[in-house]
Amino acid sequence: MPDNVLFVGPLDRVLALKTLPAFADLSSRALVVIAQKMRERFIRRGAVLVHKGQRLTASYFLVDGSLEISAGEGPHVVESGDAVGLLELLAGEAFPSDIRASVDSLVFSLDAEDQEDIWEDHFLILLQYIKYLAKETLVELRQRGSDGAAPAAPPWTETADGTLNLVERILALHRVPILSSESIDAVAELSGHLTEIRVEPGERLWHEGESPDHFWIVVSGTACSNGDGTSSTFESGPGDCLGLEEVLADEPRWNDTWAVGPLLTLRFARERFIDVLEDHFPMARHVIVTMARRLLELRRG
Repeated sequence: MPDNVLFVGPLDRVLALKTLPAFADLSSRALVVIAQKMRERFIRRGAVLVHKGQRLTASYFLVDGSLEISAGEGPHVVESGDAVGLLELLAGEAFPSDIRASVDSLVFSLDAEDQEDIWEDHFLILLQYIKYLAKETLVELRQRGSDGAAPAAPPWTETADGTLNLVERILALHRVPILSSESIDAVAELSGHLTEIRVEPGERLWHEGESPDHFWIVVSGTACSNGDGTSSTFESGPGDCLGLEEVLADEPRWNDTWAVGPLLTLRFARERFIDVLEDHFPMARHVIVTMARRLLELRRG
């Protein structure tokens, strides 16, 4: 069928987008913005939408039909309402498998360039992407009963009086992958809003169920968390960012976290962080890319 045929009317486009988890919390006005940029593609049964190893230039949202993603243990079936390739597009990674239509199917596609234009012009939409990634990451963390943290950074050398000056705060931020943006202005602004907090051994940073108003960066020492109310625990050290997923997802704390020994942290308020992201698009984009890559790593085990 011709590519310019409109299968789904404007209102139905918005309603279809509303069913997708990535866009479920957006207003109708925001959904209209996305719907206007999306293109429709009709995929014949047996046709390949994405080839293994292909670097995506668009993400796909299945409106009607069924897709199969080839996998080692058999094909994974994608049903209507699911997104395909969104994480790989956000992370800038090649898709690991073929995607083939198992029946005649209709998909929406959103080009990467159009997506970034939307982000730059509509911060609340960009923020929804971040919220979606944070929620999905929390699902993985709860299932694992851990924070999925990267190996701890080398120990931090404190100044003689035990405090951190502005340059040292900036260096501390650069040790955290999600905050190590190339935007020097953004990192400098972030460092100006940090509060240096020393936590005594055994002192709690938060309790399970509390509202996530802040997140912490570990400068020195070790923090310990339980696994979603279980007896299992995991540790975090220098360079780790504690509680950021709950802050970005706006969900209650899913565990208790406390200091194992003397703990030096930098604490950041949620509202200030969101303000910095709104003012500095390169950092906001860097946050999305980093979160997408981490989520892919967690899902791949």
